[in-house]
Amino acid sequence: MNDYCGLKINDLLIPFYTFIEGKFEFNDVIVKYTFDPLEMFYDEEVEKWLYKPVVLPLGIKNLMKGMKGKDTQLCKLRNCKVKDGRLILEIKPTSWLTYQTTNLSLDREVCLSNGSRISIRKKYGINVENLDDFLANPIGVSAMLISEPDNATFLVKRSKMLDQYPGLYGVFAAGFMERERDSLAGVPNPFKTIQREIKEEVGIDVELNDFKIFCIGRATMISMLKSLVK
Repeated sequence: MNDYCGLKINDLLIPFYTFIEGKFEFNDVIVKYTFDPLEMFYDEEVEKWLYKPVVLPLGIKNLMKGMKGKDTQLCKLRNCKVKDGRLILEIKPTSWLTYQTTNLSLDREVCLSNGSRISIRKKYGINVENLDDFLANPIGVSAMLISEPDNATFLVKRSKMLDQYPGLYGVFAAGFMERERDSLAGVPNPFKTIQREIKEEVGIDVELNDFKIFCIGRATMISMLKSLVK
């Protein structure tokens, strides 16, 4: 599965390797949120405790020093399963800069001890079925609008100026799960994420019970996707 790049039909790209399919409502989903306190640090600028992974290989960790932008606090899916008809999601903290340093930098070359250079992808290998690797793998939620009774799906054409999936068709609202903004009782929740994204991107107020989770999967790497759409 290492070379899985998704299904592409003209301008429609489905870049997911699916782990679980079903119809899970809000009350059907259990989110287990765990983190190591030793991986937390206090940011005096924002006066909050934040998470900074310390498990990155040294050659990759050094790349983070050159990354720019706000280090948004995101969530990583480390495991998922169905038990007694309920979807169980095991998540841990990650961050936007970790995502830039790992997932978005797979084809950047790192220097080895012997002076040779090799891409992160080739050095460490990427197994799409292994969720608990050193990549950030931030959880993203996508909302599809399906009409009744004909079950027609509505898609939007993305601008060619966008960095991710330029010029391709996509869902009508999507985004990453943010740990603070998308928490319920202190636990990040994907239903809260899509509620926020629909409000921000479409201007519609929805309730947590207004939609269902149909599948859980892993998106293939962005650099792979860009090579597909050129």
